[in-house]
Formats: sequence, C-alpha cells, structure tokens
Amino acid sequence: MSELPEIPDEFDSEAELKRYIGRLRTRIEVLDDERDRTERADLELKQELDELEAIVAANDEDLEQVHATLQELVDRLERIELHGTPSDVGLQDNLRNPDFDS
Repeated sequence: MSELPEIPDEFDSEAELKRYIGRLRTRIEVLDDERDRTERADLELKQELDELEAIVAANDEDLEQVHATLQELVDRLERIELHGTPSDVGLQDNLRNPDFDS
C-alpha cells in the first residue's frame, strides 16, 4: 500500500500540483480496492457464519429429538413392574446346572 504523500507548503509549478493530485487519486484507488476486498471478505465470513449457525441449530434440534426419545424410553422402563425377584440361590443353581430342555 502506498503511503499518503506529504503535503508541501507550496507547489512550485502546476505540473507538481497535478503529480501530487495524481498520487492522491492513486492512494484513494488503493484504499477503495482495499475496502472492496474487505467488504467481500466480510460478506463471505457472514455467509459462513450463517451456514455454521444453521448447522448448529439443526444439530440442536437433532439432539433435542434424541433426548426426548431417550426420556420416553426411560419413562417406559420405569413404568415396567417386575413381579417378584429371582432367588439368588436359585439363580446361581440355574447358572451352574442349566436346564436346556425347558
């Protein structure tokens, strides 16, 4: 990037003034180009951010659905009533001597 030309106290000639004005115009063009590039980069970053936010929102919805499904499963499991409990001794006997015929 070119630096801003120093402003002389006086211009010795009209040609010198025109050269100075030309350098100022060049500087303005450079700054305009930089601004345009920055605006394009900002737009691209905003679009990427919007896409990421959409992905996060979709993932949040998916997670909420998974959580709700799991909660329903837990609720159903908690409603299951077991009648009686197996005897530890009987269970151990069955494991040692399994009855495959039954």
